Amino acid sequence: MTKSFLTPILALLIVVIALSNGIAIHWHLYHYIWWLDMPMHVVSGMWAALMGLTLYYCGARPVLKTRSTEFVIAFALALVFVVGLAWEVYEFAVGHVVANTVDGLRDTLSDLCDDFIGGLLGAGIFLIKRYNKDI
Repeated sequence: MTKSFLTPILALLIVVIALSNGIAIHWHLYHYIWWLDMPMHVVSGMWAALMGLTLYYCGARPVLKTRSTEFVIAFALALVFVVGLAWEVYEFAVGHVVANTVDGLRDTLSDLCDDFIGGLLGAGIFLIKRYNKDI
């Protein structure tokens, strides 16, 4: 396993996220297509999980790393939950202060569930490719 084993996947995902979000914001698609933020949260959650797992397993620190399936899933979901929660706090603050709009608890929980699904997908890709087992 090389240090850049997931680099093409991570790069492709971040480009897809950036382009899709830019297009959606430019043409106000989030207002016209109510469900558009759902796939964005899933893909973003998948990217966050894969990025966190890649950084953990490819880190330069010579420590013994836990390679179990349970750890990979728990690590990915915890990371995605923290990142998703931070994003929701940011979204609430900006919506409340700048735009004077708040989507509410339902939207927040839906977004966190979508992040969670993306985290599971990212952990699944990581486990199927056995990146946690290779050295």
